[in-house]
Amino acid sequence: MKDRVAEGLRERVESAVRERLEESVRERVAGAIRAALAESAALGGLEPESVAETIRLHIHDELRRNLGEGIRERVREHVRERLGEAVREAVTESLAERTGAQSIGVH
Repeated sequence: MKDRVAEGLRERVESAVRERLEESVRERVAGAIRAALAESAALGGLEPESVAETIRLHIHDELRRNLGEGIRERVREHVRERLGEAVREAVTESLAERTGAQSIGVH
């Protein structure tokens, strides 16, 4: 069961990272590039390192927030599902044991 939980969690986290990264990049990169180019032009030139650093600063916090949020969400979903499965399994086993004990006359 431990391996199944770990594998499921790994798959969900990978999926969350992929989705959130794509979403963040799609939403933020164009704006970050425009802001970096505008800032560089206002400062009098287009220094590649300056443009790159400005872009990085613009998207860094958004990526971190968005990825963290997605990972937390997927971990909660996975834990909730696995706990539900474990409870159902335990109840089913308990009922099966009781039913089996009752059918042979043990209470």
